[in-house]
Amino acid sequence: MASPSQPWTSPTTNWYNRTTPHPSPHSLDFSRESIILGESFNAFGGSGFTGAIFTVPDTNISTNDSDTVVVTAIGGVLILDPEDAERFKELAREAAELPGIDKESLARRRTRHYRIKHRVTCRPFTLLWLPRGSGGASVRSGEGLAAARDADVGEEELDCTSVYGFAKDKQLLSEKGPGEESMLPESLWELLGLVQEGVQAAREEMRRNVLVEQQLGVGEADDSARGREKGDGMVDEIVLKKLLAIPELGVSANVKVGR
Repeated sequence: MASPSQPWTSPTTNWYNRTTPHPSPHSLDFSRESIILGESFNAFGGSGFTGAIFTVPDTNISTNDSDTVVVTAIGGVLILDPEDAERFKELAREAAELPGIDKESLARRRTRHYRIKHRVTCRPFTLLWLPRGSGGASVRSGEGLAAARDADVGEEELDCTSVYGFAKDKQLLSEKGPGEESMLPESLWELLGLVQEGVQAAREEMRRNVLVEQQLGVGEADDSARGREKGDGMVDEIVLKKLLAIPELGVSANVKVGR
């Protein structure tokens, strides 16, 4: 196990820069059956959606490309690089196998908890949502809850991993974890750090779009930004409304960009 001073690292870091915008995001459907992982947050000032990854086969994507897409906090839909997609799925599988959840329980909400040690209180909670399945079987196949249901290993529910005060530079827990860990498990630390990269990228896109609007005027920003950046930095309400069917993700009419 890493020491508290070991820096966060991942071979998949900067994954956002290797994504490509989906050519027809509004043609996609996002459901529990296709989710790989999702993340939301709960903070003193409110709660909201952070991001989610889905396996969504689509005829508009070349067979040489990944069929795994990420939906960002502002509703952008990006195709993951195939190697990055596999790493996300592997980390999701490992996170699903962590102790703290009774696999035999049929409770609607099953949650494992971790608390990062901080000198001050009132830190946000990061909520990681993973398909219910025996030992992460659903995410291992990369087919979300459909695989879990076909294997008769779980209900159509998402299990929650709650992490208080997540930060890339902190791994030490303030109290023992569900597996008697003194530090946040490596797979979970890496996975949440990668999702955080997507949140930061979404924030940066929104900031860039505001700057373009200030320089060119509202209404001209979209055409000016599109094609030059990963996205145009605007909230895509059409995509986000499709996620309302999965309430755990925390999407609401008042979109908040997480963490």
